[in-house]
Amino acid sequence: APRSYDNVLDMIRDRAILLAVIALSLGLNLTAVSWSLPSRFAWAIDELQPPIILLGIEEGFSGDWHQPAYPPLHYYLLAASYMPLLAADAIDVESVEGRTVLYYLGRALSLAMGVGILLTLYRIGIEIFDRRSAVLASLTAALTAPFVYYAKFANLDVPLSFWVLLS
Repeated sequence: APRSYDNVLDMIRDRAILLAVIALSLGLNLTAVSWSLPSRFAWAIDELQPPIILLGIEEGFSGDWHQPAYPPLHYYLLAASYMPLLAADAIDVESVEGRTVLYYLGRALSLAMGVGILLTLYRIGIEIFDRRSAVLASLTAALTAPFVYYAKFANLDVPLSFWVLLS
């Protein structure tokens, strides 16, 4: 019985450390999340521009709408994140302020998928090795420069990594 109690304490400690890793990652990823904003057209590399998503919504993601070389799932997710504001007619999508809100929604989706990457890496680490290895895998990912950079922008690097890891 004492051994199992020690394992429970170890598990609680490792999960607390995982939560600290996620908090650290969110802190790093939220730093400069407003880079190039407010703007009608942000200039982060490969960031998906709201007008493309808005055109997709308008065209029902068919007909004249097209996406440049990327799979459509993330466009649909971005559109879904826009829909509550668009349905409530809560923003003017042509204004700087309205576009800025849409950029923040896209960036929030990337931040959430970044957390999903860390949690998925943790789960994979447990399956293959142990909890400590799983926490270290998540920490390693959270501290890599490309992850910190791309987790704050509405491009496809983090979402694609999330879906690949999840699969």
